[in-house]
Amino acid sequence: MALNQWSIPSNSGRNHILFQVTHCDEIGEFEYAVELHGMSCDPDRSLTSPTGAAENFHIRLYSVPISRSVCGELLDRLQQWLDKQDPFVVALATGPEHKMELEVGPRDDLLTNSEKPALTILHNAPSCRFEVYFVVDPTCILQAAEQLQQVLANHPS
Repeated sequence: MALNQWSIPSNSGRNHILFQVTHCDEIGEFEYAVELHGMSCDPDRSLTSPTGAAENFHIRLYSVPISRSVCGELLDRLQQWLDKQDPFVVALATGPEHKMELEVGPRDDLLTNSEKPALTILHNAPSCRFEVYFVVDPTCILQAAEQLQQVLANHPS
């Protein structure tokens, strides 16, 4: 993975969120392109794949401002989760054009536990609102934390 992007995969490998730095200003503030991918494995829904694997969704947001301090907070929360598995929410973007939250914790509508929580992204903008969620595990969280740490090291403030 390049030093200007980091991702969070699902524990099934069928879903992931990719954060790619598209701009970093002189004080180290980031602008990200955020991509969310989801696959389903339902033979009845996929006419083109004999295994039933089919792209369920692919969302790309081209310009999401996420401050360096918020990235640092997210890194801290990911690393803390690896030690204690405490649920958390981080407001990634809070401006008038983008509101985005990343949450790690239980969900009533998904089979989760403390070691396999749901990762939920909530996005709200004037013309686009969505929620994407999937189950993660310690390896998913560790991968995201390591990659985010590399991005922050590659773009010092």
